[in-house]
Amino acid sequence: MILRILAIAGLYAAALPLFAAGQARASNCIIAEDKKSISIVTDNSSDEQKNCNVNCRVDTVHGVFGIRCGGQAPPKSKAHEMCNFDKPEPFYNKVELAEGTCN
Repeated sequence: MILRILAIAGLYAAALPLFAAGQARASNCIIAEDKKSISIVTDNSSDEQKNCNVNCRVDTVHGVFGIRCGGQAPPKSKAHEMCNFDKPEPFYNKVELAEGTCN
């Protein structure tokens, strides 16, 4: 019985990333295809302007870095770019974590 529960739990855990991948993120960090820049974006579904903060953990050619950005998101905005960081050479490998809040 315990093995059956663990097997079901394992199938559920394996399906979670697929479900989460289909969900829209309110805040995100987007690496350009050339890996030279990263954009920090957020959504604001409210009818009012919101103050937003976004934190990203990014793997780079020099290790993992935290990037933080804050600012105003206009009402009803989608993928509003709050910050953009550029490097002369490929630098950003992948986003490990992106989370944000808007108040």
